[in-house]
Amino acid sequence: MAKSGLKVKVKTNIKKNTQKAMDMYESNAVDYLTRVVNQFSNEIKMAMQPPKSGELYEVNGKTAQRSARGESPAIDSGRLVNSIFPKYPTTAQLFGSVETSVWYAFKLEKMMDRPIMGEDSIAYKNTRKYMKAISEQMSIKGRFKPTTFSGDS
Repeated sequence: MAKSGLKVKVKTNIKKNTQKAMDMYESNAVDYLTRVVNQFSNEIKMAMQPPKSGELYEVNGKTAQRSARGESPAIDSGRLVNSIFPKYPTTAQLFGSVETSVWYAFKLEKMMDRPIMGEDSIAYKNTRKYMKAISEQMSIKGRFKPTTFSGDS
């Protein structure tokens, strides 16, 4: 009587592929976070640009316009907008942020209702949309397959 059936042998480098997958995921995460940090920083700075709808005032013989409640602060001296800086992630620290070094940023945001980078700011809202739009960048789905298949019938 003849033998019938199928023998299948699967070889894989699971340990090697697991490390490769972790490395790829961490690299993708750093790239993703870097893009988000840059976007947030740019959104904050763009939100401070004119036009604004607050009151008009004179400074050094020129007319300027303040921001109104609920708007990002208007640029006056440029100190606040130039103090916005990104802190980038690394594979050792999968965390990024955008910060400012001026003491009055908190006062503008929390006490004077001039949202800069908090959840009420247009920069935060726009960056959240951007994050969702590019979230697939972190995926490693479909990039790993068994190394060999062999069989005889």
